[in-house]
Amino acid sequence: MSHSYWQRGRLDFGGGPYDRRDIYDEHSPITFVRACRTPTLLLYGQHDTAVPPSQGQEFHAALLEQQVPTELVIYPREGHFIMEARHQMDLQERVLAWFDRFLK
Repeated sequence: MSHSYWQRGRLDFGGGPYDRRDIYDEHSPITFVRACRTPTLLLYGQHDTAVPPSQGQEFHAALLEQQVPTELVIYPREGHFIMEARHQMDLQERVLAWFDRFLK
């Protein structure tokens, strides 16, 4: 059974973000963005309901503000899993290039 982002949160955190703000903040990357220093590649599907692209956009902007090397890619027509062959190839190429850039 597929759950939407909000349904999943209610199951995982025992309530919605307006009921359990403390738990959501405790598990949210944006809470700790000021401590981030690791170059970060964010890859999203446009229609992801598990982790909405808007969260990636917010995190990307915050990382840029912290001067952390970051890149955000949003694949059209995709959900949480990247399924189109062309997008899968692009994703793999981006990950390898990112590793080459920051891990060599």
